[in-house]
Amino acid sequence: MKKELTFARDILENTAPLGGFDCGALCYADCCKGDSDTGMWLFPGEEEYYSDKDGFEIKQTEGNFGYPMLVCGGKCNRKDRPLACRIYPFFPLLKKENGKIKVRPIRDIRGMNSCPILKNNKKPDRKFIRAMRLAARSLARDEELFDYLKNLGDEICEIAELPCTQNKEKKRSAAEGFQSSRLILFI
Repeated sequence: MKKELTFARDILENTAPLGGFDCGALCYADCCKGDSDTGMWLFPGEEEYYSDKDGFEIKQTEGNFGYPMLVCGGKCNRKDRPLACRIYPFFPLLKKENGKIKVRPIRDIRGMNSCPILKNNKKPDRKFIRAMRLAARSLARDEELFDYLKNLGDEICEIAELPCTQNKEKKRSAAEGFQSSRLILFI
């Protein structure tokens, strides 16, 4: 597995959106419930970690920019959670500026119907936000992972209908314009 993925997984292993509290207890792990076609997107290269793990199934899908989805039985060892679960229900928007990576954590609108953290507009733990930023900066050092995060961030902003256009002719990414927006998605 890519060293950037390993670092990101490690930094996020012992933190959660509400601090040391497993937020799945708020909703009876609603985000872990699904069927054989419901799961979490895997980041590029993360599939390798799950190739020999029991209790997980890797599925190819038409979504996720060509990367697979991970389906679990609804309960797993927290250290085996994929990155998508470790950052849920938030997402790190990326922006490159003067050779530096800027990370803007947002609420992931895709979880709005199932996650009480989003429904009740709960503020995430600062330690979690710092860990997510550090993990995102590490991931962004790899070109494939940077492109994945950027594309997924743009998709989330499109779903949320964030203003992502500079003018009618020239479209810019959501990450390029995130500083000026004050929508509820931003933390």
